Amino acid sequence: MDTLPFAYITLYPLVFWLGGLVVGGGLGWAVALLCRAIYRAWPAGRSVLMLAPWRAVIFALLWVLWSPFFYFMLRIRELPRATYDFMQIGTSLLLLAFILAIAVLVRHWFPSTLAVRLVSEARTLAVAAVMVATLGIATSASENFVFVIRVAVASTFDTALIWQGWMFVFLAMLAFDLLPGILQTVLAFVTSRKKSAVPA
Repeated sequence: MDTLPFAYITLYPLVFWLGGLVVGGGLGWAVALLCRAIYRAWPAGRSVLMLAPWRAVIFALLWVLWSPFFYFMLRIRELPRATYDFMQIGTSLLLLAFILAIAVLVRHWFPSTLAVRLVSEARTLAVAAVMVATLGIATSASENFVFVIRVAVASTFDTALIWQGWMFVFLAMLAFDLLPGILQTVLAFVTSRKKSAVPA
């Protein structure tokens, strides 16, 4: 095997993938430090900020990355297919490392009750379920949400339908994130009030 093709196949994707992990983890660590400073200065802030729909934002971006419309939506159709694949995985790892670093560090510094953690995980699963249900297997010909968008665009030549479909997915994710998020925020607030009411 020639050295150049071997290096391209092995090292080139590693630059994207390891770079995504390092950059995402570093950004997540920085944001976690910012959250720690905010929570220490404003103890009730954590209960309020739990409502933030970061899951919907992250999974909506992942939906774009793993949809067959990635080329069109990000205007990168001139890139080689291999670069697209490496970028797709690298950016996905960046997003996942970013949010995982924040979650792990914040939960380590500010532990939550079991009920709050369960609702938090339920929110993540609910939003992820929207992504799986609408995206499905992008390479298949099954009649999933992506297939419906493809047919609509092919029949009308209206590429705006792609963005409308993505907006529908994002709003669905937002609803599945915020509705249980209200419950999580209330549970966290009640727990913090009980702790503050306990005499020292």
